[in-house]
Amino acid sequence: MTLTTGHICCGAGGDILGAKQAGAIPLWGFDLNAMAVHTARANHPDTTIHHADLRCIKTTDLSAVDMIICGIPCQPFTPIGKRLKEKDTRDITIPLVKLIDNLRPAYLLFENVREYKSSDSFQILNDGLSMYDINWQVINYADYGIPQRRLRLFGLGKLRDGDALQHPKQTHTESPDIFNQLSPWIKFSDIRDGKDMRPMSARALSGAFSRRSKYIKSGHGFSLQLVDDNNLCPTVLATMYSGSGCKSNMVIVYDNGRLRHLSFLEARRAQGFTDDYMFCGNKKDNWLMVANAIPPGIAKTYIRRIDHGTYNNINLNQAFVCKNDIQGDKNG
Repeated sequence: MTLTTGHICCGAGGDILGAKQAGAIPLWGFDLNAMAVHTARANHPDTTIHHADLRCIKTTDLSAVDMIICGIPCQPFTPIGKRLKEKDTRDITIPLVKLIDNLRPAYLLFENVREYKSSDSFQILNDGLSMYDINWQVINYADYGIPQRRLRLFGLGKLRDGDALQHPKQTHTESPDIFNQLSPWIKFSDIRDGKDMRPMSARALSGAFSRRSKYIKSGHGFSLQLVDDNNLCPTVLATMYSGSGCKSNMVIVYDNGRLRHLSFLEARRAQGFTDDYMFCGNKKDNWLMVANAIPPGIAKTYIRRIDHGTYNNINLNQAFVCKNDIQGDKNG
């Protein structure tokens, strides 16, 4: 039996690629970002990708699947934003619960920033999906072979049968030894490629430190991080597309005696994308898609966590219940 998947807020299709790598069949995905949809379609022509708002999608547009994967938009909850939480129009928790309740897949996988767990939306999601056992855990991508220090909250769920699914065991560590038998973290040296990047000017460096002081005084976060071959790549953010003009997080690379910005090739590698993965749109579009993606390797690891015996014990045909279609028209 081959697992089928559906992808809510699929973005550029990182989790779709991960599903394929795990041996699953991604049947559909949808996203509100038009350029992300173009990118996902270009890389995954065998998967139906809708350009649609979750609030407008109809269940009749979506075939039954065994597992739904959703990278819940983090903007309402991330500490580098305005933190409006449930008051932010980008919070999709309520329509997300309704759609899942209608489709009733056997398995669920959610991803968001850690702060989501302290929001009312988190409680709404768990209460609304009480028919599922959802196991939540914060993981560091680096612990699973992704060359990036990135902490994210994951929820792995299945229809209730008295036994919750466990999160994958970590495969990498900062300090491997003969007892833990884990691989070392993948360092920046393994993804470094800044041959087309120009050195930073003194003016750019001065501006970065000035902005850091300004934003910290105003109560907003601003992280200024230095990385070299022996470090992990820091968390890749969409705002990095503007280089020294970024407003929330700036990475300075020490590369053979010069200082420069993180290159887009390094950023996509840090998220687990291969060099031949196609990205549509301009520089800003590309950084947004990469930063918002669930890395293929993470999706693959979680899907493989579903053991075949457990999978076969769930009657997937009976699990599909379409109660009431969510009304509205697709955008695009």
